[in-house]
Amino acid sequence: MNFIKLIKHLLLLAFLIFPLAGYCSDYYFSTNKGDDNRSITEAQNPATPWKTIGKLNSVGSGLKPGDRVLFAAGEVFFGTIYIVKGGEIGNPIIYTTYGTGAPAIVTSLEEIRAWKSLGGEKYEGSIPNLQSSKVQIVEVDNLPREIGRYPNSESDQPLLDITSINNPISLTGQPNNSDWTGGELVIRKTNWIIDRHPVTSTSGSTIYYQPINTPYPAKNGFGYFIQNHVNTLDSYGEWTYNASLKTITVYTGATAPTANQVKLATKDYLVTNQPFTKNISFVNLHFKGSNKSHFYVKKSGNFKIENCILESAGENGIFMEEVPDLSITGNTIKNSLSNGIFIFNKSPRITIQNNLIENSMPFQGMGQSSDMNGIGLYIGSDSDNSLVEKNRIINTGYNGIHFGGDFTIVKNNLIDRFCIYKQDGGGIYTNSDRQTYRNNKGREIRNNIILNGIGNIDGNEERVYLASGIYADDMASGIKIYGNTIHKISGYGIFLHNNNKLELAENLIYKVPVQIRASHDPIGSPIRDITIENNQLSSVFDGELVLSLSTDDYDIAEFGQIDNNYFLDPFNIDFIFHSKDAGDPHSGQNRNLQSWREDFSYDLNSTKARFNLLPYEIITRKSIKSSAFDSKIDLVAGTYGGVSELIPNGIKGSSLSIRANSGEHVLAYIQIGEVKAGDEILLEFDSKSTVENKEIQLFLEKTFDENQEGAIRYFSTNQDSKKTQILLKARVSTPSESVVIKINEPSVPVIFDNLTVSKVKTKGLNIMDYLFFEYNYSDLEVTLPLPGYYKNAKNEIFNQEVTVSPYGSVLLLKVIRDDN
Repeated sequence: MNFIKLIKHLLLLAFLIFPLAGYCSDYYFSTNKGDDNRSITEAQNPATPWKTIGKLNSVGSGLKPGDRVLFAAGEVFFGTIYIVKGGEIGNPIIYTTYGTGAPAIVTSLEEIRAWKSLGGEKYEGSIPNLQSSKVQIVEVDNLPREIGRYPNSESDQPLLDITSINNPISLTGQPNNSDWTGGELVIRKTNWIIDRHPVTSTSGSTIYYQPINTPYPAKNGFGYFIQNHVNTLDSYGEWTYNASLKTITVYTGATAPTANQVKLATKDYLVTNQPFTKNISFVNLHFKGSNKSHFYVKKSGNFKIENCILESAGENGIFMEEVPDLSITGNTIKNSLSNGIFIFNKSPRITIQNNLIENSMPFQGMGQSSDMNGIGLYIGSDSDNSLVEKNRIINTGYNGIHFGGDFTIVKNNLIDRFCIYKQDGGGIYTNSDRQTYRNNKGREIRNNIILNGIGNIDGNEERVYLASGIYADDMASGIKIYGNTIHKISGYGIFLHNNNKLELAENLIYKVPVQIRASHDPIGSPIRDITIENNQLSSVFDGELVLSLSTDDYDIAEFGQIDNNYFLDPFNIDFIFHSKDAGDPHSGQNRNLQSWREDFSYDLNSTKARFNLLPYEIITRKSIKSSAFDSKIDLVAGTYGGVSELIPNGIKGSSLSIRANSGEHVLAYIQIGEVKAGDEILLEFDSKSTVENKEIQLFLEKTFDENQEGAIRYFSTNQDSKKTQILLKARVSTPSESVVIKINEPSVPVIFDNLTVSKVKTKGLNIMDYLFFEYNYSDLEVTLPLPGYYKNAKNEIFNQEVTVSPYGSVLLLKVIRDDN
């Protein structure tokens, strides 16, 4: 055969295989009526489709720009789609569903049909077709199930205590007689790190384990649990995997598993690609069950995932790297064991819109080890000019959104329930990623609604909840944070950590212990050029602070511009600001608005609306001690760090004067005898000082010793006499309690008179009867009815109704008409 004849034969062969070369073609697949032996021409007819993903992969190299791969609606297709050919800009290759009904399902889930009883209501089945290095996804009754663990996740103590670290590969924990060899040791190492180590052996309460690729060591004071060992199985649906035998053991109670009851993922990925294949679209498909990621795509571009369902991914619902111009819109992404969407390096111009991302890291021990896991939506620090908009991110183990990139905008998202298993994170989190030349300009976080930041202290030496609504960490800069609603967060509403060039404006924060916190510490540069203006902040519940600024230096007044904010303080607590600099004690200082202004020149034009509600009504009263200090001060049992003395010309005649020694604080004790936990102690007195607005602290000694948090009450001095009423609540029972008056420097006297200590019973005001809070997660403004007459922190009045802007919110307090 000469060369010309050979060319003719090859051209004829190519025409027979791909008869419509140069034209767009549709290729049909159906598991019900497909046949992989059909010709390529037949497969372009929905009546004569191909059958399997295996066939698709064998002909994939012949796909052309504009071709469509069509899977029959409602049918299930097993395997991994390997992309080896891409389309063109404006003419992608499309993978989608055809026909009527539910989207076609692409899966690697296989049923286990043969079971052997091991006793103890445990059953073992083999996995002959497993093509993964690990098993992460096991479904029982069509739901992904948690791997067996001890202690169980719902137990009172879900993590055991580490009592000592013996060396890098062993620790001693709580006594247990089980041999956990072959299982997995899950160690909480920091607020945000949970690592998984194979167990090599055990000896009593000492566990030996393999090192893994993580920079984080195990530490005393943290916790651990055991998983993936047959001895952990005691709850319905729990399972373990034996890699050497390729078997799975499940706990299903007294009845053996039935057909279709137990399925597991057998492949790592459902879609992956050959590098440099671009212009690909996946539309209206359902992906379910992979041990790593449903989409694992690298070195691509113009890639689209639209209106798909992705559920039960062993690591990430979507993993992308080096995929510019990526579009992920209108999808439902559920039950991803590490991250919902994870877009790594070199992926600018991303659009992520209108997705539901739910249950990312639903199990504490099944996410990947080390950093950046447990995230609903992650895009890298070089994802410039990206848009993250109108996504709903619900139930996330760690950060709801973690984003980077210059000129990236994160707006109109709803983030609800995050930091469920880790903490020191946020509903929306960003940092500098150690970049100084990029990732620092044109970024916006606006009009997001962020709810229910949980925080998790199980197995954690830090016993403080540390979820933040918005967290700008580690020198993050060049960000506008405005118009956001932040509600019910366990730690901080907005947390600024070593930042520069940030603008915070028009945010509304409600029911958060510390609403805005800015902190400088030695790991970062000083805080400069931050602007905090026109925010609505609130101190409604006990101990809430509207602003807290801290530094290791003496530069709080240099942080930036803080002004024209609005503070809702219905009980006129007054001490709703906090500061700590290098000269302060560890706890810092609580301040009122006047002190805040005087020391830092902040909030000079801010507004604190007056409501003057009383937080309680006194039902009964029994006097314990009282004195008008006419001739003696024996009411004071002891004074330390200063002087208590009777002075002749006090408030009205002789009075008690308490003064700190120079360079010290003074503690004056009033003994009140026996109290029981829950007792309420009321102090009433007149006071004045030569220094206006001096902070005075009062607390019960034993309650304070037991737990300082929430134990202290404050009032400020006037130069003219004023009457004050302070209610303290005992949290411990003791035969001998004292009221403590604490006065810090400067060393000037504070004068008291007509002081009475009583044991009372009160009826607390139900502030929820007065509050109205609503948010509007929609594109249209809404008008809501009001049961009366209300106003907000701006002193704006609302009668019978209020209008809420799109992606906005309102916080109102009910008032009477003459309280303006």
